[in-house]
Amino acid sequence: MELIPVADRKSFRVIGEELAEDADHLFLRRGALSLSKQELGEYRIIETSPTILVGETRIWVGGHALDVHGASFEIKPGGLPEAVVRIAQDGNFSLFILLGTDRDGEFVLFRDDASYGDATPQVIRGEAIAPFYEHLEQVFEQRRRPENKRFPPDLSRLSDDKARQALLTAWFENAFAEKFAYNRSNDGFYALVDGYLRLCLSLYAETGDASYLEAARALYARLEAYGWLLPSIHYHAARVFALREDVEPMLEALYRAYQYRAPNLAGMSEEEAFAPFRDHPRLLALRERYQREEARYRYITLEVLEAYEAVAAADDEAFNRYLRQKIMDGYVFYDAPQLAEQEAVSEQADYWRALAEKSIPFFRNYMLLEGLEALGPLDKRVLERFQSYRDYRILSPLVYVKLADELFKSAHHWTPWSEKFFGQGQQGRMQECMALLEVFRQRLEQIDDAGERQRLAAAAEGYEAYSFICSP
Repeated sequence: MELIPVADRKSFRVIGEELAEDADHLFLRRGALSLSKQELGEYRIIETSPTILVGETRIWVGGHALDVHGASFEIKPGGLPEAVVRIAQDGNFSLFILLGTDRDGEFVLFRDDASYGDATPQVIRGEAIAPFYEHLEQVFEQRRRPENKRFPPDLSRLSDDKARQALLTAWFENAFAEKFAYNRSNDGFYALVDGYLRLCLSLYAETGDASYLEAARALYARLEAYGWLLPSIHYHAARVFALREDVEPMLEALYRAYQYRAPNLAGMSEEEAFAPFRDHPRLLALRERYQREEARYRYITLEVLEAYEAVAAADDEAFNRYLRQKIMDGYVFYDAPQLAEQEAVSEQADYWRALAEKSIPFFRNYMLLEGLEALGPLDKRVLERFQSYRDYRILSPLVYVKLADELFKSAHHWTPWSEKFFGQGQQGRMQECMALLEVFRQRLEQIDDAGERQRLAAAAEGYEAYSFICSP
């Protein structure tokens, strides 16, 4: 219901992973598309992956309307060529394909989830089918090559570091933009980049071959703007530049590692690659800043939020959610009074003012409100984070309602481990639920903006606990 606020609460139900309904509408893709049942007419649902919604005049696949006559649509089993079936069954690819018929004849319904961002279903008919099959075989034959696969190659069969580096180099260099588009929301991809830089450094130390340093530098240049997602990437890039005697890029990468809070920075003084530059004024200044701020090293920085804004994608909200979750998981936030105090006493008042301007709305809009669906609102990690931030002035009041709602539900559905945080049994959960709703009420009263109070109160009505306990 949070994702589909326009749905009728009394008749709403979830049909499957991609479909939900109420009395008058069907909702596709978590509410991104709403269809009137009256306009749909007689409809049926075919449980494939993706789900196919069949109306009277057309069909929908993954939320996309297709030019297929729904009333006469049928799937034709066993009609695909063997080579195409093998491709569809290959675990290396994400391919949806079937042979169907409608009043206009036979057609192929096809969606290539490995098409690096364009997963729009296609309908191929008539004389275009045979050339399509041939083209499909050619495309997937190319994709079977290790360096062309959209996901990183398997290195476990290679015992030699040089062979591993060569295979990874070929994979990174071939169609990098498309592979990055597919992998950019995957933590493992950034870990692979970090490992590749370390592998190149190790091979250079072993062989003295400067081509390994150049390979590392080239990959870093492609991903520099995204290195904040795994800040040690910047630290190892600084080692690469140091060995190449590229002083300015080395210092720039080290400062980025510091700004994004790379854990490796603690060993900067002992790193051999930096030995020739230890007396450089900027390196000395960086070491002093790190030592001075070591106690709050895990706290959010202005540079992290600026890096997020620089790479956030206007057309990919799922990627943006991934970026925001990395920030919320990786950094501790300041409350408003802490930021005001730093602005008052610091020689860098402008920096703290700018950090407050970015971090406060970010925290209020997203912290404990976004990105936790896979964990569940009563997951231990969620609750630990809530305990850390529950007294923050900048925490959205809706967080209290959200957790109160989950406690309200769990009071009627046993959740054994949650008593560690909220007391024993149903009574303990309901007491904490009521306490959180009272905090919400108090926080609401403290807001001067009447429009904002009204907005938050209206949003709270969408939670069962609030509407059941607090609504008149």
